[in-house]
Parts: sequence; structure tokens; C-alpha cells
Amino acid sequence: MPSGGVFESGIYRKKAGKACKEELSVSDDCRSLTEYLEKFDLPGQCLRDERGLEEAGFDILKSMSRENVCYAEIRFAPLFSETASMSCTKAIEALLKGMEKGKQTFGIEYGLITCAMRHHSKEENRRMIKAAREFLGAGVCAADLAGAAKIGHGIAMRGHADLIRELAQKKIGIEMCPISNLQTKAVPVPEAYLLREFIDGKLLVTVNTDNRTVSNTTMTKELEFIQKTYNIMDEEILLMMKNAAGGVNLNYKPGDFMLITDHITTAIPSPLIGENLEELGTRFPDMSEVYNLRMQGIIKAEAEKLEIPLRERVYVQFTGPAYETPAEIRMCRS
Repeated sequence: MPSGGVFESGIYRKKAGKACKEELSVSDDCRSLTEYLEKFDLPGQCLRDERGLEEAGFDILKSMSRENVCYAEIRFAPLFSETASMSCTKAIEALLKGMEKGKQTFGIEYGLITCAMRHHSKEENRRMIKAAREFLGAGVCAADLAGAAKIGHGIAMRGHADLIRELAQKKIGIEMCPISNLQTKAVPVPEAYLLREFIDGKLLVTVNTDNRTVSNTTMTKELEFIQKTYNIMDEEILLMMKNAAGGVNLNYKPGDFMLITDHITTAIPSPLIGENLEELGTRFPDMSEVYNLRMQGIIKAEAEKLEIPLRERVYVQFTGPAYETPAEIRMCRS
């Protein structure tokens, strides 16, 4: 959920006046999940008309631009916004319209993950997925369904060492939201949080913000919190940031450091296509050293000095929303 900016203007309209911060976000000493969920009421009202959804889509990218985010995937449950006058299709369309405006303004690429909620019926969720499919490849990148490709929070795994080992072996990711887990009392005290246990257990941990407005949080705040509270080292932060990346070389392991020496772009149109602008220089720039050889030499030398194993490979970019075909993977491996 976004915070600040134009989205709050929608809240002001609902309130016929200025909404204070305390009405939107929980305090640091939030006492229960009930208290946490109460903060959803006011922002939720603004997500039940097309204008509010458009403002929210724009505002979430605006807030992320302040943290230098370049790509974001946003979860959205369209059925929560559905009304007698606004269908799932209109809700998705309105949110994407705002996000596209945000992309054009702030240069942030985005994908929308539509969420099927457990307390909605199968028929309702099927209808929502069918509506979302109309926007697949045009803003919608995925649907959030029950499955074992990832686990949200993972806080119920305390003391289950066998399960943690199994998840590590199967490379199943864990999405952790430290600040909201403590605010909702899903984790009673910071000492009971499983982050260090998961990292030491070699799980594919990622850190997330959960609800940015209600938790009054950002990615920067989440990372600063875990560094201060759990003595998370810089290299472990980098590891968590890389857990969403993948490779086609079966000899590589999650967390390997990669030096990109070149790249292949298969689907993105070149920004050089079009009318030539003389003030920008040569129409056909030299691409023989896109990744500076001197800088590569410095990185290699420092990695060797610090005894950090370093992979060297070419980055290949394919368009989504789909995984690569077997032939494309074979091409990349060759």
C-alpha cells in the first residue's frame, strides 16, 4: 500500500479534511493484529473507486522513486475493490493506469501481481483471475496463488529444523516482513524472529515491506532495522537482494557473486531507434566495451584479495511475463 503524495489526497477527500499520520499507520508499540488491521479501513475506502486506485498506483511508484527503486512488483487483491459500479476488470485497469503514469514520470518498471484471497470463494477467485488474464503482458505479470514456490513470512517454522533443511534443499524462497510481523504480534518480541535462523540455515530469504502505509515503512527502513537488531552484515544484505535472481548454469548456486562482462538484449527496442539527435553524438556507439575493462580488473583484484569466489558471465534479458522456453535456455547455456 502506498504512502504519502497523491494517494493521501484521496484520503483527504474521504475525510473531508486532513488525515493525520496516526490514522494511517500503526505506532511502534502496536499491541495486536486487530489494532494493525484497523488501519486498513481508511486507505481501503480510497481503493473502491477508479480515481482512488489510479492515484494509489501512481503514488506507490512515487514513494519508491525516493529509494532509487528501478523495478517493483506490487500485490493487489482486486476483489477488495470491487463494488456494484466497479468490476474487477475496471479496478485492475484503474490501478495499472496510475502505475503506468508513475512509470512515465519516475522511470520505474513495474509488474502487478493479482492476489486470490483465501476467504473468497473459488468461483470469485476464478472470476478475478479471468479478469486479470486480460491484462497479462500489459501490466499484470503474475497471479498470487497457493503453492510452494515461496512461503510468506515463515514464522510458524520455529523449531522445525527438518522442515528448514527441506526448504533449503528444494530452494524454496521465504518472504519475510520484519516490521509488520512485530507490529501484528505474529512475532511477540524481536528476539523470537527467525531471520538469523533462516539465514544460517541457507534458506533463500528475501526482505519485504508488507503494507507500506499501515506499517509506516520502506525497504530502506526494513534493511536498517534488521542490520541494527540482528547484526545482519552487508554481505548478507547483498545475498538477500540477490535471492530473486537466477541463472541457467547448473553449477551456480544461489548467492554466488557474478561479474557481468557483457549482455544480450533480446526483446527491448533500442533507444537509438528514431530520429537522430546530433547533440547526443554518434548514432552507432561503440559497444565493444560496455562493461569497463579497467573496472572489471579492479573488481577481480578485490574479490581475490577478500577471497570471494567470483563468477564471470554474460547477462541475457528476455521479456516476460513468461519463463524462457527450453530452446532459449539451451541457447543461453551454449
